[in-house]
Amino acid sequence: MELTLEQHDEIYDFINEYPTFREEGFLPLEQSVVLQKYKKIYPNFNMEKYGEAMMGNTCGMYNGQFVMYHCDVHKAIVCGIENRDLSLEEWD
Repeated sequence: MELTLEQHDEIYDFINEYPTFREEGFLPLEQSVVLQKYKKIYPNFNMEKYGEAMMGNTCGMYNGQFVMYHCDVHKAIVCGIENRDLSLEEWD
């Protein structure tokens, strides 16, 4: 499934406006809540593609927990929905 521009924008806005505890990004529990939302909306969500897109990302730490940056969570969710790998342009 390829997302429309409108769907991309909705996901981007939701991820970037989500009230995370850390300004820098998502703690694991927050990431899990967001992920569950999109797995419900898109039943064919591919967790393997999501995980592959998250692999090797630069992240922060807070009290021993990873802090995943908004842009990385957004890209990984899109990959999971579209059942694809990150494109070369998406790698950072």
